Amino acid sequence: MSSRLDILNELVSILQGITKANGYVNEVALVTKKLEDIETISTFPMISVMNGNRVYETSEEDEDLYKVNATFVFIGYIKSAYDTSGSANLTTDCDSLLEDIKHCLLLNKDTLFTKTQARSLKLKQDENIYDFDNNIATVGLSIAIEYFEI
Repeated sequence: MSSRLDILNELVSILQGITKANGYVNEVALVTKKLEDIETISTFPMISVMNGNRVYETSEEDEDLYKVNATFVFIGYIKSAYDTSGSANLTTDCDSLLEDIKHCLLLNKDTLFTKTQARSLKLKQDENIYDFDNNIATVGLSIAIEYFEI
């Protein structure tokens, strides 16, 4: 299996630990390796984990070894419940899912480094997109992971 696929699989496994029992605000229903159509999702919250671009640099020590800077993208899908006044807490729920994802990744990066060829993890960018009419939102996060491959 490739280093990139090993890392992707381990990221999915790590994010499956986002549960209230583990101290997170959210109870993630599903973590998948494909982009989902928000209109077909029946259980929330869920997270999609996908490969992004890769940048290669030749290693200074070995010209057959490449340092790879790979981007991985996370899309979280969340639906807010209406409170007793009829208003939703969509922005708060969105922020809590984003914070849970970031916290989980940073808390478990040593596990990622131990189980894969990953050597560093850096948060790059996040963005929330709201659909207030349907009380659904997506949370986007991209990270950079560095690893070596032949």
